[in-house]
Amino acid sequence: MSTADSSPSHSPAPAPLTAEERATLLRLAREAIQCRLTRRPPPTPVGPGGQLALTPRLLAYAGAFVTLNSASGELRGCVGLPFPAQPLYAAVLEAAPMAAVEDPRFDSVTLEELPSLHIEISVLTPPVSITRSEEHTSELQSRLHL
Repeated sequence: MSTADSSPSHSPAPAPLTAEERATLLRLAREAIQCRLTRRPPPTPVGPGGQLALTPRLLAYAGAFVTLNSASGELRGCVGLPFPAQPLYAAVLEAAPMAAVEDPRFDSVTLEELPSLHIEISVLTPPVSITRSEEHTSELQSRLHL
């Protein structure tokens, strides 16, 4: 006798970004931060004057987090756009300068520290809705410490 699988169906995870795609996103992030610090318009990777060819994965809608660490490994900023509301490259162009100057936990990154700044980009899969069951609610409540 067979039983139907009651687990929610998920689409397969997207293929990892290529080394070239990762390098493109890191370049865009660094350029976007530099533009923000020097009060210039952000880079334009596509369209007239665009310098980079964007792949379908970079043009796909995705959320992203940009984390900035100093050369010594100290966190300098982290901002994320968790929902796939814009193409991945655009999410990085928006989040990177925000992480550099708008994270309220830290002083703004300086132009002098930008060359040694370590930039990490986390590409998010689309959010998945989960259902709440009594069993899960009870388990979560038992883990809360008041």
